[in-house]
Amino acid sequence: MKTLTIIDTFGFFFRNYFALPNLRNKDGFPTGLLTGFANFIYSLKDELGSDYILFALDAKGETFRHKIDGNYKATRPEAPEDLKKQLPVAISWIEKMGFKCYSKEGYEADDVIASAVKFATQNDIKVRIVSHDKDLYQLIDDDRITLYDPLKTIDINEEKCYEKFGVYPNKIGDYLSIVGDSADNIPGVKGIGSKGAKTLLDEFSSLEDIYEHIDKVRNPRAAKLLLESRENAYLSKKLVVLYDTLDIADKFESFYFPAGQPLAKITDELQKYELKNILKKLDVKIEKQEEKKVEFDSILLDTKEKLFDVIKVINLNTLLAFDTETNSLDAYNANIVGFSFALNEEKAYYIPISHSYLGVGEQVSREDAKTALEKILTCKVVGQNLKFDLAVIENNFKITNTNIYADTMILAWLLNPEKSIGLDALSLRFFNHPMIKFKDTVKRGETFASVYIESACKYASEDAWMTLKIYNKIIDFLEPELISLAKKLEFPFIKTLLRMEEEGIKVDTRYLEVLLNKSSRKIEELRENIYNLCGVEFNVNSTQQLGKILFEDLALPIIRKTKTGYSTDEKVLNELLDKHEVIPKILEYREAYKLKSTYIEPLYKLGLKDKRDRIHTSFVQTGTTTGRLSSKNPNLQNIPVKT
Repeated sequence: MKTLTIIDTFGFFFRNYFALPNLRNKDGFPTGLLTGFANFIYSLKDELGSDYILFALDAKGETFRHKIDGNYKATRPEAPEDLKKQLPVAISWIEKMGFKCYSKEGYEADDVIASAVKFATQNDIKVRIVSHDKDLYQLIDDDRITLYDPLKTIDINEEKCYEKFGVYPNKIGDYLSIVGDSADNIPGVKGIGSKGAKTLLDEFSSLEDIYEHIDKVRNPRAAKLLLESRENAYLSKKLVVLYDTLDIADKFESFYFPAGQPLAKITDELQKYELKNILKKLDVKIEKQEEKKVEFDSILLDTKEKLFDVIKVINLNTLLAFDTETNSLDAYNANIVGFSFALNEEKAYYIPISHSYLGVGEQVSREDAKTALEKILTCKVVGQNLKFDLAVIENNFKITNTNIYADTMILAWLLNPEKSIGLDALSLRFFNHPMIKFKDTVKRGETFASVYIESACKYASEDAWMTLKIYNKIIDFLEPELISLAKKLEFPFIKTLLRMEEEGIKVDTRYLEVLLNKSSRKIEELRENIYNLCGVEFNVNSTQQLGKILFEDLALPIIRKTKTGYSTDEKVLNELLDKHEVIPKILEYREAYKLKSTYIEPLYKLGLKDKRDRIHTSFVQTGTTTGRLSSKNPNLQNIPVKT
């Protein structure tokens, strides 16, 4: 079973700071937090043996919890100055070492962690959370999800949770709703502490259960306090609940643990802050090194004359990095906004075509752009994910005779199929150069067409410039056999995939419609059978309602509990197969429902959208470590064969 390690980043840094608060380098800069972080990273692979690692961050600004309660975290004291000085340094190290951070606007790190945990457990990946946050104890699930204490080097499981709080993880949310948390300004029930909360939760299953049976609370004082703080208790429950609905799936593969010793990538930083013990372990001598910055000139070609003056020198043997900017990520329906290219590592050019905003400046016409592109694309063209750019060019200009010389994404994948191969990641990996972010260039809700041409020039030309730099760098790392393989097979295969995507995969929409109706009837029939066998109607898709029916109403043996109640996953149901005749029906219902909702219905709707009943999936050459193709939008590779 693979393992995911999640770092509750800010919580981890705070704890490191207070563990080693007084360390400084010769310039007086505090280094306690940095020292603790570096020590942790040094031993991370050996101690935890993790396949994936994710640094979860709080998003900047207010979260949805502040909207629920304006007082949330309002009384938190200001962080010490020495801590604030080290935080940005430590965060910058994360990506420099090859790790991934993830945050989501409006949410906290706890919600990122809960979402990653949900995805990991659904995909049979064990999770270890490096944190001491009380809220995260809700996620503990023996053998699958534990908290980890890096100072004591111990895993905190369900029993250790019970030792600490007197309740198991599935009741931590209710426990915190009663006792509150002064650090986060969560009010709880005034007058009831940890012992009182434990006593109540020994007798009742949840906060809601307590209030539903308030007349059965044995301690009159506790009952009175509960009634007086009813509103605060439910407010606290809303504040401590973890939201696990963030979309982690598409990003998960980028959380792979980087190869080698991550600290080796930041030795200059370790020298700067004089972390001598770590450097000694890495066997690196301390010496002054000037950081070499990578820079280039971004040049705007906004007229026909400027453009044609630059490209007059190029010919069939010119090596040229190329990139497009569009108003959509759907290459087959996107309109081109502009394109960029680089002939050397000193300068790169951007050609605007269809930016649209009030006061937009000069741009090159589509006709002149096409003429230029017909010449540019006969050079030795290098790109990053060229398949997208070629589809855009073909669909906008009907140009198909591109000379594909190299794709840096494919080359990086051949170099190491387990590392991130996005342009931003490669730029940091090879040159320690952070790229301009798309989200910082394009406002939310707008497209690249709305970006001011001057800003677009900096962003787009950087893409072409960095692509050329990466090509020149990576070609030195690759073995000649792999370069030969890429030229003979991988690069020509790009055009094959373009044709496959354009042609699409035909589906029999009439048959799918019959199958859809048939599966709907089957699901309804199974649902009625389940109702009859259980003696009550309920939402079969609700695991909580199903758990109550099976383990309380039908009194079946409880196999396993989760933080939200009874587990009703496939493994549990298979263990109960001979305990009640409704279990096979539930398993059959789930399979039928998944086939309908995940495959039959979506494929039917996508087929109807196309005049020829064809589905245009996107094939990914670099999507797996094994070399096989993957497919997305939609994924046509996970369709069950037997059923």
